[in-house]
Amino acid sequence: MASSKTIRVAAVQLISGTGDSKVVVNPGEELTKAKIKDLGYKAEDLAALIARGQVVEQDVRVAEGGAVDESAALAAAEAKVTDLEKKLAAETKRANDAEAALADLQKQIDEAQANAGANGGAAKSS
Repeated sequence: MASSKTIRVAAVQLISGTGDSKVVVNPGEELTKAKIKDLGYKAEDLAALIARGQVVEQDVRVAEGGAVDESAALAAAEAKVTDLEKKLAAETKRANDAEAALADLQKQIDEAQANAGANGGAAKSS
């Protein structure tokens, strides 16, 4: 059974420090103990951010440890990669076909313009 845990998440971008020691936490990032320490926040600082809505506390479910069947996840990931490779090959072929058709049309346009120029020049000569 899964248990519950409360995490803190930045609702706005939090920045502390300057230059090389600048620490940035973007909206949606979890404020771990390490990030809170890097930002230099104390408990009262964090409480003030929560009170202003700049940091929100969120209850999340934490899966309990146990035997994980990684082979099923790996097989699913490999199947997805294979599917994406097929889609990529199909899209690449479609793009190449479109480029070839465009080159053919451009050639026809160039020939038509050349013929029109030659016919127009002959008509003016007469």
